Amino acid sequence: MTTRTVITIFALVLVSACAIPDVDISRPGFNDIQYTEDLDTCRGGNFLEAAGKTFRLGFAGAFAGAAEGAVNGAIWGGSEEGAIIGAGVGGFVGIGIGTFSAVKEEGEKVSDCLRGKGYALRNG
Repeated sequence: MTTRTVITIFALVLVSACAIPDVDISRPGFNDIQYTEDLDTCRGGNFLEAAGKTFRLGFAGAFAGAAEGAVNGAIWGGSEEGAIIGAGVGGFVGIGIGTFSAVKEEGEKVSDCLRGKGYALRNG
């Protein structure tokens, strides 16, 4: 595994932590143990499972971006080099878009679930 791959995996795991809503823990009767269980339930599993979902969607975006970039690079660049550069740029942009979309979608899903369980969220 290359250094770039390790850094990418680490960054995706850290970014997936952003999907945790800001719950008001100062409310009377807040139970940290129950909250942890509810958070896991709302995420559809533990933190590593949520990070795995983000990782998969990020790389799906990278693959789609690389394919689109290769085609556009070949067309506009008129050469194999254009296709290679386009694939690299498209893959880089695609992983960002895929990861952002996954984190945003996961955050909304988890927030809605926690609200449904009676938690007050500070960020909406």
